[in-house]
Amino acid sequence: MTDSAVHQKVLPSRAEVEQVVISALARTLRLPEEDVRPDSGLENDLGLDSMGAINVNIALEEQFHIVLPACEGPEDVLTVRDLVNLVIRKLESQPAEEASKC
Repeated sequence: MTDSAVHQKVLPSRAEVEQVVISALARTLRLPEEDVRPDSGLENDLGLDSMGAINVNIALEEQFHIVLPACEGPEDVLTVRDLVNLVIRKLESQPAEEASKC
């Protein structure tokens, strides 16, 4: 196995990221997963408040081994799709060594 193969990132698919985000939101908000759709508004449709947002962020950070920036506020992440896109951007920008850490 080459050194580059050892350090190559294996990222989850968009569908996998979306499912984890939906599950985290559904658990936090005590909603059925089928009520959480990509186009659902986090605050307006799902009722996500600041404490819920903190809990979801922690769950996603632990699941994906990423750090979600505090500066990505409600004006930047309005829907479930926005949150999925943010997680994907963080996964793609993370160094390979960190992506493989558990």
